[in-house]
Amino acid sequence: MTRAVFIATAIFIASCILPNRACADWITFSAAENAPTIAEIRINKDHVKVDLEIFVDDLVTFHFLLPDEFFEGSDIKRPSLAVRMREFSDEGLQIVTNDGRKLQAELD
Repeated sequence: MTRAVFIATAIFIASCILPNRACADWITFSAAENAPTIAEIRINKDHVKVDLEIFVDDLVTFHFLLPDEFFEGSDIKRPSLAVRMREFSDEGLQIVTNDGRKLQAELD
């Protein structure tokens, strides 16, 4: 038996005998890892939680959610947060119940 075959056989036997400590990650095939903006949605009995990861090029679409501090030092006048959340619930991301009622968004 050559030395290379002996080493390969020893490694194979050791890997079969020793406890397996390796674990794999779950790989999804949704291609979400390639999407610039991602929404993670959790539906609970009493609320729906949406975590958004917004790509900088999509900020115009999600302008309702930008904090007021983002505009400090500019002359831009914005509606209050409550008004922006109502607009976002109507024009942006809509969550609708089984009976057709739109849920009001809250920024956390």
